[in-house]
Parts: sequence; C-alpha cells; structure tokens
Amino acid sequence: MSISRESLLEIAAEEARQAASGPRPPVPLVRPERLTHPWVEPPDDACVEQEAEIAGAAHARRARSG
Repeated sequence: MSISRESLLEIAAEEARQAASGPRPPVPLVRPERLTHPWVEPPDDACVEQEAEIAGAAHARRARSG
C-alpha cells in the first residue's frame, strides 16, 4: 500500500494549517458524568446481585433452622 504524492501534499498542508492556527483549547479526557458516576451497573447485573442476596438469606435461614 502506498500513499500518493497528492495525498502526502494534502496531509502536509493540513498539518501546516493546524500548526498555524495555534494551540488547541484543552479538552478534558473524561466526561464530567464519568467522574461522578465511574461505574453504573446495567439492570441485568443488579438483578443477579439481588438474586444472590435472596439465595444467601435463604441459606442463612436453613443454617439457623438446622
């Protein structure tokens, strides 16, 4: 695969234009909502967790009734 001379000239012209326009404004790498809520469990995981709690409670009841 090769890049044509025309494409190389277009790339060079675009790079020169960007360099002449000055520094870009800073952009945060992480969106603000990801900082406040880094992990939100999908509903399926919440359902599995709830089922595990129910099973654990049932196991504890059986162990107590022994």
